[in-house]
Amino acid sequence: MEASEIHLKTLSLLLASVLCLSFLAGMLPAAQASSSEETPLAKKASALFNMASKTGDRVHRLIEKLEQKGVTVPQKAKDAYEEGEGFLEQAETLLEEGNYQESVRYSFKALASFREALSRIFKLGVLRENTAATLKEAIERCEKTVERLRELLGRLEEAGYSGEQLEAAKSRLNEASMKLKEATELLEKGEISEAAKRLGEARKLIAGSEGELIKLVKPFHVKRIEKYLERLEQRMEALKHKVEASKMPKHAKEKVLKALSRAIYHIEKAREHLKGEALSRAYGEAEAASLQLAQMGIL
Repeated sequence: MEASEIHLKTLSLLLASVLCLSFLAGMLPAAQASSSEETPLAKKASALFNMASKTGDRVHRLIEKLEQKGVTVPQKAKDAYEEGEGFLEQAETLLEEGNYQESVRYSFKALASFREALSRIFKLGVLRENTAATLKEAIERCEKTVERLRELLGRLEEAGYSGEQLEAAKSRLNEASMKLKEATELLEKGEISEAAKRLGEARKLIAGSEGELIKLVKPFHVKRIEKYLERLEQRMEALKHKVEASKMPKHAKEKVLKALSRAIYHIEKAREHLKGEALSRAYGEAEAASLQLAQMGIL
């Protein structure tokens, strides 16, 4: 049975919309009684009928989509839908006859039937397979993340890194791996809720491990950006002397020197960000300096 394209969120939204419309339907008579001139019951009845009609269309499309995928929709769900369509026809007839109060009542009954149809589809577990597939994909993504982080840990150890942060990250990854294994086993048994809980626990452990690694490698990244800035600055100084000593036209020389000046500004900003340990911003300024030169054809 293939139902991977039928999303749990879609059906949940449909159910929520039906419940919301049912609530509004229950309020309609009261609204008319308190302010009949401002909100005529005729308009309310027409609006409710249109909303119920659209809900019925959505339920119909859902049933069709499921059956096209070879999913057996419960007969009681189909019966509830057909009942809703019957109530909707009566609501339309009453609306045309000007019996707005009764039209509202039958639109309300149609919504209740459509809600029943959706509930039965939901209980069927048609979407259970989709939920399981989604969880399986999420587990696999987390497993790949664990593998990537373990590779990073290995490189750090080879580079001579050690200490409590490294061990803490390693411990969290091992525990996360166990949680993911448990989640997979629970999923295979059909225990989706428990599998989702294990997955959530694994994600927290992975996030904690990433946090430890970020703290650990931060000094390394600072040094790497500093070296990059130094090399870039040295290259720009050499280029500046070369341009100043060249015989290129004055306007061309001024243009190049202006580009170099802007690049130097970015380097200075990068160093300021490094002092504040804002590494991503520092790296961004360094890249901006490189781009400035590249646009001039210097790099």
